[in-house]
Amino acid sequence: MGRLLASFLLAGMVAWFLAPMLRRPAHAGPVPPAANAETAPEQEWGFALYLPYDNDLAPAAELILKDLRETPHKNTALAAQVDLPGPGGMARHDFTASGEALKTLPSDDSASADQAATFFEWFVRTHPCKAYVFAVLGHGGKLDEACLDTQPAEKWMSGQALGHKLRELRERTKADVRLLFLQQCGRASLENLYGYRGAADCLLASPVNVGSPNTYYKSLLAWLERTSADASSAVANPNDGAAVAAQIAEADRHYLVYACVKSSALMELPQRLNTALKPILEKDVLAGIPAQQRVYLCDGEACRDARTCLTALAKANGTEKEMAEFWEWAERKLCVQVWHAKKVEAVSAQLSGLSLFWPATPAEAIRYESLDLYKASRLPHLWSRLCPCKNTGPLAALPLMPARY
Repeated sequence: MGRLLASFLLAGMVAWFLAPMLRRPAHAGPVPPAANAETAPEQEWGFALYLPYDNDLAPAAELILKDLRETPHKNTALAAQVDLPGPGGMARHDFTASGEALKTLPSDDSASADQAATFFEWFVRTHPCKAYVFAVLGHGGKLDEACLDTQPAEKWMSGQALGHKLRELRERTKADVRLLFLQQCGRASLENLYGYRGAADCLLASPVNVGSPNTYYKSLLAWLERTSADASSAVANPNDGAAVAAQIAEADRHYLVYACVKSSALMELPQRLNTALKPILEKDVLAGIPAQQRVYLCDGEACRDARTCLTALAKANGTEKEMAEFWEWAERKLCVQVWHAKKVEAVSAQLSGLSLFWPATPAEAIRYESLDLYKASRLPHLWSRLCPCKNTGPLAALPLMPARY
């Protein structure tokens, strides 16, 4: 019995040792990781567009999708997520080499920062690329209002909330996002741009109204197809987020002013601005300024050209030196380039490309005290000293850029 028991025990040990090998396929390799930005890039560029068009922009959606479908993009991953009026969810269009894959999503909430960030993360993880370009289309509203969704009730997205989620996305996926295009009216205010710091290497936005549907899609895709995303390539350069922005500005016919800013410089904005405002705020009596031109107006809230109004304020208070140093930094380090449409260049050339919300009442200033730039800078202190102030200056003599369908 002892020898028999020993035989059984030995057989059991052998079976236990061999079992994992017998279950393993003979030629199995390592399990491939899920597709994400850390896997080997399959394509040079990825271009993703978010279209919250559950509003009067809906007719432009099909024109944009038509341009995307018709342009060859073998080396460029391409996708768009679209919300249109009515129920039924958002549509996710994935334009691949084998054709267009369409998926209907259950959510209609295109004004949700979570929904927008989920789309961009899906794109990055589904299409590993060397570099990415993200575009957020739709309506821009008042300060920090983006992506108007009108059904079932009017709702705006917080641009600052989206900026936070896109920064987290980059950190989590290691995606090399070269450009974020805020393709909406009035997004190039210092407050809005600071909310998107770190979301991409460069940001492209306009301080004034932007038209629709815009005309750069085919041209940009063609440029991406022939341009390497490798930073060591002779074709590319360290600022190729700005190079992408230049392609958009040169091909688009539905804009008036575009500004491209460096995200790394935006990180310095509060400190630089505080240094320029310090001598003004140290005055016992603060001199105000006459109402300046408004470059953007939404529901009674006005944004002015940042350089014009801050320079005028510094001059009125005898602190020109510090403010001049701030704008020297802004024009050399912060703003990569500003483009003015030829038809309005005579009027818009005086604009810096950057705007600043100028509250008319203390209540308007307090409404935005949760904004990151307000928390990090002395702008709230400035407004408390200046308000109430006249905010009825004329709008800059620029056309409204109506939609073109």
